[in-house]
Amino acid sequence: MKCVKDANACMAILQAMLRGNDTRPEQRQDIEAAIKSLKILKRLSQPTKAQMFREIREIVDRILKALLK
Repeated sequence: MKCVKDANACMAILQAMLRGNDTRPEQRQDIEAAIKSLKILKRLSQPTKAQMFREIREIVDRILKALLK
């Protein structure tokens, strides 16, 4: 259950980033993609380590792209 709470907290942080006025359209797309990947990770009932790492890598990659633009 703690994993779901952590995922919800991460999602809230990303959504707060979207609400900010200083995000450009490209950044907005990357953040939305990160939220989508987080939702996918949250929906997995019994994820393997490989699945978890794949989704986490996708989320981190999207966030870094958004922040470095």
